[in-house]
Amino acid sequence: MRVGASLHLTTLIGGGWSSRRWRLTWTIVSQSFDKQQREYALEDTIKSLDFKGKVNELPDEIGKQGVPIAIPTWQSTHEQHDGSTMVYVKGEGLSVRTALSNFVKLEGRDRILWIARTKLELGAISYVFYPWPGPMGK
Repeated sequence: MRVGASLHLTTLIGGGWSSRRWRLTWTIVSQSFDKQQREYALEDTIKSLDFKGKVNELPDEIGKQGVPIAIPTWQSTHEQHDGSTMVYVKGEGLSVRTALSNFVKLEGRDRILWIARTKLELGAISYVFYPWPGPMGK
């Protein structure tokens, strides 16, 4: 009997620069999932990726390789998506998290880099989007 296996609907990824050594650091704001959840898209590996385009098009490009990930087909009036940041992602054997996180410039961005929402079922699609890069309401 498994007890306590869960997968939150929302994962918020934030980042910042460490002043010592200029090292990039990441903080996972909210995430709790069963480590045995093998079908969770953010834990998947991308065989090969060579993508240049808008950052919010990246999840669909990753999805073309069979990873259950896509951009949301809906948009909340409280969440403005980033429609302008360009990104170039190239690599082999990248984790989905690495592809989503490590190629986006952090200058001028607010604390949350991207948001993923996943239903609580095996093989569910993770809907990922990048919020507007600056603070909302400014």
